Amino acid sequence: MFLFCQKTILCCTVHARKRCRMRTKTFLITMTVLVTALVILQIIHSVLLDQLDEYEHDPSHVIQNIDDVNVYAVEAERLLSQLLETVRDKATVDDSGQYQIVQNVISNVKDTRQEVSLALHASVESLNHLPTTIRDWEGPVSVSMFVSASMADQAALRLLALHLCSGCTLSLHLVLPVGVRISRPVVPHQSALCRTLESSPSVSYQLSEPYPNNLLRNVARNATHTEFVLSLDADITPNVGFRQQFLAMANRNNLWGDSADLTAFVLPLYEVGEGVTPPRDKTTLLELRRRWPQLLRPFYITLCAKCQAPTDFERWETMGVSGRLEVAYDVPWKDPWEPVYVIRRGAPLYDPRFKQFGFNRISHACELHVAGYRFRVLGDAFVLHHGLKGEEPPRAAQSSEQHSNRLLFRQFKQELKVKYPKSARRCY
Repeated sequence: MFLFCQKTILCCTVHARKRCRMRTKTFLITMTVLVTALVILQIIHSVLLDQLDEYEHDPSHVIQNIDDVNVYAVEAERLLSQLLETVRDKATVDDSGQYQIVQNVISNVKDTRQEVSLALHASVESLNHLPTTIRDWEGPVSVSMFVSASMADQAALRLLALHLCSGCTLSLHLVLPVGVRISRPVVPHQSALCRTLESSPSVSYQLSEPYPNNLLRNVARNATHTEFVLSLDADITPNVGFRQQFLAMANRNNLWGDSADLTAFVLPLYEVGEGVTPPRDKTTLLELRRRWPQLLRPFYITLCAKCQAPTDFERWETMGVSGRLEVAYDVPWKDPWEPVYVIRRGAPLYDPRFKQFGFNRISHACELHVAGYRFRVLGDAFVLHHGLKGEEPPRAAQSSEQHSNRLLFRQFKQELKVKYPKSARRCY
């Protein structure tokens, strides 16, 4: 500072007086700003130290932490005992005789008719997306989980984690191969419990037992008590706020009064790759589609484009954003379309004979078509599959699974003619 002042004084000649004054003024302003900033930082530092000291010496804060730990431990043990008792006393065997079903292992869902439920299914290994999906839904959620023999010792802990770490209105159900028993785990502290859900998901089709996806869908849906249900896989999520959008649309259009209405409200299904933040609304989705069309794209576009083609993604995208949820257009169903949709709880269930890979969702859409349903695409809503299909090589058993299910689908279509004798519709 002294050297700067000395140079400033020396430069003040008769011929440079004006420039000298400007330099001196700039120096004084800079020093004033720096001193003021230093004073403000010292004040903030002092206030924060005082608050920290008060926080650390407040006995009620310490007691509250102890109480929270005790409440968590008591609640966790209570829920664990309830879970194991329910599995032991209330398990039933499905029609195939292969699986045990346990409804409402843990549940805090209230019976509310004028609502839309989210029905999810997953293997116990693949729960990492569910806490966020459940919290974003902000309404009734029904989750059915498949417990393979290899995961029987961890199942109770993960069920407990999903319930305690989601903090939402939730009912949990189990499907286990006959003979599998769940063991009682030691419950860790809450942060460690919640971390059990963060493990990398395994592919449900690569478990030690065949994954009964359609049975799981039925178990989750049968446990709902609301007029409408959206059934999703664990790695598919709706746009944020969809439930509120749908309820507003249902109220505007008085959808609660006609339980016999045969409508499937379709949500366009996209897939999003790693490195792209999943869009929360249609506006963001359209922007990301323009910027990264190969990382945010229609589902299955590289493996089976015709499986989603009737949705007409180009039409849906060019319509833009309307600002409120309404039906955008109707689409006739045709094979092999497998849309995602909201339907009434009384709609036909999924055929539980379809397991593993192939035709499990197509068969359900096919039956809705034969039963007389309309497929109506919603304008401002969508669902996202996390991960791009076709990035991994097919599994060794995938081709044989698809072949077996294709033969079953042919039989299934013939059975629909008997089940709906008055229907002129066919799944072609």
